[in-house]
Amino acid sequence: MSQSRKNTTISDSSIEAMQEAFDEIKRSNKEWDDMFDQTGADDHSSLDADLFADAQDSDTEEADDKCFEPDDLETVYAQYPFFDSTKTDVLPVSAKDIGAFEQDWQKIRRHEERKALFKANHLTQSKRRNSLTLPPHHILYETQNYELREFANQVIYLLASKSLQCGILKRIEINNNELVMCDETILLSALFGLSSVMHKIAAAAGKSPLELKFAPAVIEQRRQLLEQLERRTYALDSKAGTKSWFHYAQSLKNQINLEPNASALLYFIIRQPDPSVMAFEFDYENLAALFRGRLILDFPSEQLEQLLRLNAAKPSLLAQHRKVSQLKQYCQQRIFGQEEAVASIGEMVAASLSVKKAGCMGIATFMGASGSGKTALAESLTQAVNTEFGAGYHTLVLNMEMFSEQNSVMKLFGSGSQYVDSSLGDLTTEIICFPRTVIVLDEIEKAHTSVIQAMLTLLEKGQIKDQTTNNLVDFSQCFFIFTTNLGQKASAQALTDSKMLDLKALLAAKPGQPGLSPELISRLAGGYIALFKPLSAQNLLAVAEQAADIALADQGFQWPQNMAELILETLGGNLEPRSIKAQPAKLKSLIMRHICQAVEEADTDPAISVTITEDITDFHFAVLTQQPRLKRLFKAHFNHCTVVSSTSRLKALASNSKLSALLLPCDATAETLSAAQATRLPIYGFNASAVIYPLYTPPVCVEKVYQLAELSQAAMTQLVQQMAKRQRLLNTMVQWRARNMTVSFDYQLDVKPERIAVTLTDPVYEQRFRHEDFEPGFMQTPCVPDTSFKDLIGLDALKQQMGFILQTLRGHNNFVLDMPKGYLLAGLPGTGKSYFAKAVAGECQVPFIPVNAADMMCGNVVDNINHLFDVAERYAPCIVFFDEFDAVALNRQTSSTLGRLAVNTLLTRLDGFNQSQNPVFVLAATNFARSLDPAIMRHGRFDKVVNIPLPDIQARTRFIKNCAAQYQFDIPVKALQQFARKISGATFGFIANLFRDMQLTILTEQKPFNVAMLDEQLLTATIGNKKAVSTTSAKTRLIIAYHETGHYLLNKRWFPNARCTSLSIQEHEGAGGVTAFDYDEEDTTNTRATIKARLQILLAGRAAEKLLSKDKDDITTGASHDIQQATKLARMAISDCGFSDVLGLADFKQLPMLQQNVEQEVLKWLNEAYAESEAYLQQNWALVKSIAEELFEKEVLDQETLDLVHTKHLTRQNLKSLG
Repeated sequence: MSQSRKNTTISDSSIEAMQEAFDEIKRSNKEWDDMFDQTGADDHSSLDADLFADAQDSDTEEADDKCFEPDDLETVYAQYPFFDSTKTDVLPVSAKDIGAFEQDWQKIRRHEERKALFKANHLTQSKRRNSLTLPPHHILYETQNYELREFANQVIYLLASKSLQCGILKRIEINNNELVMCDETILLSALFGLSSVMHKIAAAAGKSPLELKFAPAVIEQRRQLLEQLERRTYALDSKAGTKSWFHYAQSLKNQINLEPNASALLYFIIRQPDPSVMAFEFDYENLAALFRGRLILDFPSEQLEQLLRLNAAKPSLLAQHRKVSQLKQYCQQRIFGQEEAVASIGEMVAASLSVKKAGCMGIATFMGASGSGKTALAESLTQAVNTEFGAGYHTLVLNMEMFSEQNSVMKLFGSGSQYVDSSLGDLTTEIICFPRTVIVLDEIEKAHTSVIQAMLTLLEKGQIKDQTTNNLVDFSQCFFIFTTNLGQKASAQALTDSKMLDLKALLAAKPGQPGLSPELISRLAGGYIALFKPLSAQNLLAVAEQAADIALADQGFQWPQNMAELILETLGGNLEPRSIKAQPAKLKSLIMRHICQAVEEADTDPAISVTITEDITDFHFAVLTQQPRLKRLFKAHFNHCTVVSSTSRLKALASNSKLSALLLPCDATAETLSAAQATRLPIYGFNASAVIYPLYTPPVCVEKVYQLAELSQAAMTQLVQQMAKRQRLLNTMVQWRARNMTVSFDYQLDVKPERIAVTLTDPVYEQRFRHEDFEPGFMQTPCVPDTSFKDLIGLDALKQQMGFILQTLRGHNNFVLDMPKGYLLAGLPGTGKSYFAKAVAGECQVPFIPVNAADMMCGNVVDNINHLFDVAERYAPCIVFFDEFDAVALNRQTSSTLGRLAVNTLLTRLDGFNQSQNPVFVLAATNFARSLDPAIMRHGRFDKVVNIPLPDIQARTRFIKNCAAQYQFDIPVKALQQFARKISGATFGFIANLFRDMQLTILTEQKPFNVAMLDEQLLTATIGNKKAVSTTSAKTRLIIAYHETGHYLLNKRWFPNARCTSLSIQEHEGAGGVTAFDYDEEDTTNTRATIKARLQILLAGRAAEKLLSKDKDDITTGASHDIQQATKLARMAISDCGFSDVLGLADFKQLPMLQQNVEQEVLKWLNEAYAESEAYLQQNWALVKSIAEELFEKEVLDQETLDLVHTKHLTRQNLKSLG
């Protein structure tokens, strides 16, 4: 049975009482909200949680007691309609409603009681003005508290600088100084300048000093101070000594005048612990509340309200972590390719937020090559910290090259108060004015040891004295960034993970090399050390794209869409981030110069568009598309395009070595992208639809996505040109940078009234060499030779053998084989070994780096060899040419200690060559290939010995013709051929010197060229210059004539087809006579018979003299050289060739006990040869006499004349026999 509802009415008075009570609650709630608005809190959750947690702990009667929020009260109000004051009628209320309302009402009342209790406590804590027994401005200049005294100094510094900036003061004087009024901004800026106080405030507020934020106006006061102070001591009174600007400013403390807000603020931040004692100190409780955004002031101040809002966020570890992550992201957007370095910066900042330690906020060391972003990352750190934490940092960059002298420490920390007109320290003064500074010490390895020693103390304690002001400067809010070029070699090796390296070891000093002291490395190791890698081609493109985005915003120029590629293309090898960023402005200036030279000034400026061409005739690429029209267009207009219609066919592209890129539609699936990556080709995307997706982000594996505006040949050609240019730059940029290439363009103008089109065409690339690379004495002048194989005479087979090497150096190695490290060029001096090596470099247009191996042995041979190969790898692909290679590669068993060291180093560097896309090929020339160390000739080093032969008759003829054309000598064909035969066995070097000396003779003697000069110059080159005046007697000349006739006749006996090119008794510097033959038509192979014939020829001159002289004492010394040559030849035949019938086959150099037998056999051979010569001449003495007398009369005979003499002699003999 249900209970009937009992209706009850509440009287008007009861309703009014409850209505008033509820209105009071609502007013209380509004005050509650206003209080939170004044504190800057975003919501009530934090304070409510504290309040109601305490209340629930004390309320044990009702565990389910609800904590009401203002929204809950409105719900209660709406739930009971009898509270609606708009209702004039008495509403019926049930007993159940009354009971429910009473329960809710009790909860509401408890809520209000707790809130009132919290509000009282909160106001007591936040609105507490301290009672001070002295006015605040008196406290500032009378306090004995160290922190307040330093605070007062900061205030007066700021007031003085502001007064100077406003023009109220021109210079601080002893009396009659008028200062600006001190407002709350000055006081806050003074707090900013006290690092020790900021640390205490941060600790009391539960924050890091990095999280204590200041308004821009506060930080600007510090910048004014930095600008206005004087950095040298000076004297205001001629009778007194010089003092610093800070010293004079401190004397003005009693002239501080506070504005009302500044005075009111001091009541909050200064406290007097004991009213009976005149001692004052900072109120860190109120200061902490101020920097937590919770201090409620009883006076209006826009600056303080801004400070409260800036610092209102509650400290949170998660918030700190997010800010550090955003800081790293900020740096990564500006510094490319240095992820590990950016990560170390993030770790350093994160550590500064949590770790409480002595010293500075953080230390980081950036090491690696210049131009990799070390200084830029340090500057980005400042911007990132200010962006994410609002900390107000600024950057100070100190180039330590300017602090390389012993007294440089005075520049940093002050020259000393003992000097007149002394300077304040550059570093200490900066930190006094701006305690929050990122200090960048650039190239720290160049600093003097005294500077390093001072830095040790600073890094350890975080503070140091300025030697001029004697003030202790606090660096505890500073970040120190050390940059160094140490470790750049390790960085250049492109290691994938620098954690594998001992970075501290790379910083250490090594004998003969710069480095850091162990003490400094120990301090740096307490921070973070990062190795910067060389920027990759993708990184350089990213920098260029940033610069392009800025340039494309220029309304005056219509740059191409591939502006980034244009920037890099026009820079050549000068690919440094700074150069890239500055290039658009330089390009604009250069283009305007060409336009102004070609176009007259007009009333209106025409639009200027810029494009750059790209030759795609040799660009091979593949494209994946299923659109029939696109397939037809690609196949019809691009001969080197491979069109693929399905993902399954992408796999076949991996085997096509000619392809340079793969083009995919931008809507490619994950499966397609995976298959495309398997081809190992660079991937590009294109959008062929009419819809452009500006927010489309390509996958990481896609290099770039191009928008195909229309399906036309022109649009597709532009797309392919842009893709080809980008890919070519990616393939060559690093090499251009290493080789320091330059590039120049032709600027073609298409001028119309409304626009000017500028097209950059016909790029010309040139190699530049750094002077410091080739400064050592053993490094000869490098070049990219203009000599090629077409300039080489002969050597056709050798040119063909070099085909594989040439293709690899040109970058077209499609072979499975690796390229050899080098070839050894062997041959006689002057055969063209150096010229051949230069022609190889010129044929493939790579740098040619020649060195004289003998010069490398001077000084430190290990350093010399290492320097050579370091330079070679920098300019790769290139050719290194060793001349006189045997000087550094002799057999270690017979060489000295230095020689063995040279060979070991050489082998190490040859084995360490990187077989990359840019190889180094070594060519070495030697005349003593057999004396080289066997290890040099092993596989993987010098794989082949290339013998450069003596030039044959055709090569000599062609070379003589070239030399004659060079010096404009007119030589008939027949004479040229005769001369070529005459100099059989001559090298190219000999012939070149012959013509050069002949030209010098012509210029010296001022006479025209004639063919006879060829023979004269040949004699000069072989036996010395002809004497202008003969000093020999007629008798001696006759003896010489018989001597030379003996040589001639024995030559003709054994080599009848040989042609005598000269038989002369004209006196030269090296000989009294000459007998020269051309052996082209004779077989002169070194056989036993040939050697014996040569012995007879050599000794025939002496035999002729003996037959002529009646007394053996009349024989001259003219045969001395002949005897030396004959003895040497006979010893070789017996000892080396085993031609002796008596001694047999053996290398008698290894049998010292048989040397006497060898000598006896040599004497036997010589005596037999001499006897044979003498017998032959005796038998033909009449012919000897005829030729000798003709030679005595004419001095010079050629083969034609000799043949006539011989014919006449035979005629006389025949007539005599007949008669």
